[in-house]
Amino acid sequence: MIKVVLKRDDYDFIQNYAPAFKIEVVAAPVLITEKEVTYEFHEEEDYDDFESGLNFTIVHDGLDNQEHVNKVGKRLYKIYDNLDVYKE
Repeated sequence: MIKVVLKRDDYDFIQNYAPAFKIEVVAAPVLITEKEVTYEFHEEEDYDDFESGLNFTIVHDGLDNQEHVNKVGKRLYKIYDNLDVYKE
């Protein structure tokens, strides 16, 4: 199993500013608190879909004309780089 923990403000940012990435389509959150959102992936392929979806969103919502990183893209890169991923 793979767990992914997002800071709640990162989760909210994705929901509000990155419409291309629909986390709920890939996985339902297991635990939502005021500070963080936790997802569990029982299959590695499901986690791969989550990661691919986030990469797609960086390109789709985070780049202007797929060339220049915009403000949304900068934040999405930070979210991606700071994902807490645990393999059990």
